[in-house]
Amino acid sequence: MPKPGMAGICLKTEVAKLLRAKAKEAKMGINDFLMAVLMKTSFNWP
Repeated sequence: MPKPGMAGICLKTEVAKLLRAKAKEAKMGINDFLMAVLMKTSFNWP
């Protein structure tokens, strides 16, 4: 059960490992890394 104010998500093990590795390379926590990626990503929906 997530802490209050948090949400839990399920990821494939491979995806979680990749995200952790990329976050570590960027010297960031996984939450901060995901936020940065999502905030700068431009989605071109059809």
